[in-house]
Amino acid sequence: MAALLKIREAGFMVELAGDKLSINPASALTSNQRDFLKAHRAEIILELQAETSGLSACERQKLLAYLDAIGETDQDIINEYLTECGKDAAILARELQQADDCLQLKIGNTTDFIQCSSCRHLSGDTCQFHDWRVVVDKWRRCNDFDALQKTPDSAVITCKACSHFQSFNTHGGGAGSCSAGVQPFGACWWADTLHDCSQWSAKHD
Repeated sequence: MAALLKIREAGFMVELAGDKLSINPASALTSNQRDFLKAHRAEIILELQAETSGLSACERQKLLAYLDAIGETDQDIINEYLTECGKDAAILARELQQADDCLQLKIGNTTDFIQCSSCRHLSGDTCQFHDWRVVVDKWRRCNDFDALQKTPDSAVITCKACSHFQSFNTHGGGAGSCSAGVQPFGACWWADTLHDCSQWSAKHD
């Protein structure tokens, strides 16, 4: 808190009034101090916000970068989110991890991330291990990821070209079932989803 500390040590009371700085006594500011405040206004505001929210300036900046990355612009929601993060250490830790993940993926770095479409727990759009529906090709972290067995030639395939795939549609694509038992009875798979499969067998026209 170098900038905020410096102006306080000069004998001024610094507070936030909405999104503006309130300096008392303002009449005692020298021209150099006014220039200093103008040059460090954003830094001082962040430091004051961190004091009231329970977040460090670094934590606040990361969470704001995350909210910007997901397109959140409602200031009331942003303020409420930051307040909740500052009140509970467990919430803060979770949201900082989510922010890190989002910002990492935003720059195209998928290191340590997986896609459910490559996991043997996936059945249709549902994880059979956790019993929840998922966005199949979304990148995410998962400690329970179990990679599908590679095809003999280690090729990534789609069910549409497999003789075991039985489409629910006349066009032969979309959702369908697997007659080889790779997916549980009653579960569906998407014809065009890229994945690995030990039972894949080329369809012959």
